[in-house]
Amino acid sequence: MNGTDVSRRAVEVGLTLARASDAHVTALYVTRASASPATSPPRRLVMRRNESGVLKDIAALAERYDVPLRNTTRADMAPDQAILREAGRGYDLVVLGVSRRPGDVLFFGNTAAAVLERSPTLILFVAS
Repeated sequence: MNGTDVSRRAVEVGLTLARASDAHVTALYVTRASASPATSPPRRLVMRRNESGVLKDIAALAERYDVPLRNTTRADMAPDQAILREAGRGYDLVVLGVSRRPGDVLFFGNTAAAVLERSPTLILFVAS
């Protein structure tokens, strides 16, 4: 989950599936530059507020869907690495919001491609 519309739709799909199967959900938020020395304190504050807002939004959705939710955050790593690390903890399904990239070949970006190639679990891509 990164706060985009497509990632929010992916959360809603995941919550719908979890509710139907009486499952639990873990929402993963990945941030890359939070601890970078080059990132100014005001920028870090904005990033933390954004992270908090996204996680609160997910929690409100989970409550609305009546689905148990666990939030986790990974900092300073590539999104695909964070997703794969979390998926390796034994989940049944990874739901990932994606957007099609321009071109003749169907491509959803480097993160989606890496997760698809190396994920130890099932993946559901949700596109807009």
